[in-house]
Amino acid sequence: MSRRSYQQYCPLAHALDLVGERWTLLIIRELQLGPRRFSDLERGLPGLSPNLLSERLQALESWGLITPQPLPPPARLRAYALTASGQALNTALVLLAQWGAQFLQMPIPDDEFLGTIPAMASLKILFQPTLAETETLSAEVHLEPDSFRLHLIPTELHLEQGFLPKASLVLHTDPKQLLGLATGMLAVSDAVEDNLLQITRGTQDAAEMLFAQFGLPTHS
Repeated sequence: MSRRSYQQYCPLAHALDLVGERWTLLIIRELQLGPRRFSDLERGLPGLSPNLLSERLQALESWGLITPQPLPPPARLRAYALTASGQALNTALVLLAQWGAQFLQMPIPDDEFLGTIPAMASLKILFQPTLAETETLSAEVHLEPDSFRLHLIPTELHLEQGFLPKASLVLHTDPKQLLGLATGMLAVSDAVEDNLLQITRGTQDAAEMLFAQFGLPTHS
């Protein structure tokens, strides 16, 4: 597949040759927590036309960054998943997002879209285990129509797409409220009282302990 190139013998230039075009890194962002169907990617990337999405997916597949993955029966569709090479970009994405966070407006502007994947992925940026005593916790977080597995252990946070049947804490909310809870701009008690957060398994104390591990990063 033909593509534009910086024609520079530089690792950064070569990386940008592959992932520097508009929408490409956001597609990779959408896949960082697990495989996604074409329709999932469309939902998470409003403004990206189906034709351009197909073009970007074909390019990423040809470069070995993603791979098609059949879904379990009876589904006849396929999903897209990151390869090991694509997953290696996750660290760079987190660092780039940490840098970009300083330019975000709070509260979230009404004309800016916040999808389920960037809302969950933002927890990696906001994770600050030194803010509170950390306990081991497994939670299932529902951001309709998606569900996510969250594993919290001292100094580490692991996020994946999918259900967690044995989760000690099950939460239902939406991307905007999740970000409010994780930044401390929305208290768990207020969210529960206003029905912005539903706890269907576990306790409010456990939810408060979870969100106490997150906070807005400071920039010097």
